Amino acid sequence: MARPKQNQKTNGGTNTIDLAMAAGLTLMTDTSTSYVSDWLPTMIPSLDYILGSGIAYGRVTECFGLNQAGKSVLAVHLMKMAISFDTVVVVIDVEGTTDISNLTQQGVDPSKVYIVQPEHDEALTIEFVTERVKIIVDTFKDSDVPVMIIWDSVASTATEQQLKEGYNPNTMGTVARAISNMVVQIGQMISQSKTAFFLINQARDDLKAPANFPAIKSTGGRALEHWASVRLEVVKASQIKGKVTNQATGKESEEYIGHIFRVKTK
Repeated sequence: MARPKQNQKTNGGTNTIDLAMAAGLTLMTDTSTSYVSDWLPTMIPSLDYILGSGIAYGRVTECFGLNQAGKSVLAVHLMKMAISFDTVVVVIDVEGTTDISNLTQQGVDPSKVYIVQPEHDEALTIEFVTERVKIIVDTFKDSDVPVMIIWDSVASTATEQQLKEGYNPNTMGTVARAISNMVVQIGQMISQSKTAFFLINQARDDLKAPANFPAIKSTGGRALEHWASVRLEVVKASQIKGKVTNQATGKESEEYIGHIFRVKTK
């Protein structure tokens, strides 16, 4: 007689699978937890290849870089892609840079973009963002509608304590604690939903990096770094110059009109 397999061994007539189910356990093959089933293509072939198809739904993506590197431009591009793939776009605009004319110029239909706005006596704090994201994810969780939430930006969002006390050396670290609290409250909700949470963040010098190899890191503490499934660093590359006519003299000259940016996956 063949030796019974582990999951066929009995204990008083009950096999181990029955015992595991009685204990409230689930076989890994019977669950979709931690499985990414859908992505938002960026339509940038090399980036989609590295990301495994694009920006993952049910995950948190952090996009960080120095000032004017191209983070918001990338976010606007993702808005356009999301709308074309019938994804609900929600923007948490702390910096107040989501301009209708700018979105239209870059090919985004503003009538299909939702903005999170606080009530009269409220402020866009990290605690406020946490609560609104919870509501959004909970509202759409039972539907098959994908959602992209873009938070612009983490570094510009204060905590309730900072607003009450202003600058105070004792409040250092409050942002990291608030982000840690956010992870606890909505981390599992995001992973079990069809929501892509895209966080724009500012970069700062990494003081712990070797002097010969200067580096930058994002704000928000280690909890954010661990929470983000993918971290994208946006960096400036070569300049783009175009011919500009001087209205006074009528002469043409080449001037800086933009730059190419690169995206590094961290």
